[in-house]
Amino acid sequence: MRHNLALRPPLRHAVLGGWLVFVAVLAALVIRSTMLGTALADTTARIASEQQMAASVQQQLALAQRRAAPRLRAAAVRDTLQSDAIDPGVLRRVERAIPADVWLVTADLGHGRLTLDGRALRWHDVAGFADALQRVPGVTDPEISSVGQWQAAGEFGFHIVAAAAGPGTAGAPIGSRR
Repeated sequence: MRHNLALRPPLRHAVLGGWLVFVAVLAALVIRSTMLGTALADTTARIASEQQMAASVQQQLALAQRRAAPRLRAAAVRDTLQSDAIDPGVLRRVERAIPADVWLVTADLGHGRLTLDGRALRWHDVAGFADALQRVPGVTDPEISSVGQWQAAGEFGFHIVAAAAGPGTAGAPIGSRR
């Protein structure tokens, strides 16, 4: 016996089943998007909290660097004074010219040339330090060779080169200018 399937009426429960599957899939998508929205809001709140904590740590780091700057400056000058080709008078006068937010990492005086490497909180402080070096007896023609951002904390590293009197030739009085 042959049946013509094209004339057969559709099953009513099949249509109902299709609608139930559609509604179930739609409900699952709504629930999933709600869960993703909640997870996104939680993640955004955690990111904001972490950013606040990072800002606080950066402020504490900047404060600690300002507090440590005089000790670092003194240690760099002390270490430099212990080397052979140094005129302590020139370096002591250079030390007095260092602004509060600038500190030296290395200082070298040899063969009539003063080389200073250091850090500053702002690039304006580096320019102010170079300007102050022009007024230091025994130091002439200071030139900023390089300035660049040192780390994410916002420090600026610098390299300054100047002509300077070597040992035994820096006998100029403190108030005079060469």
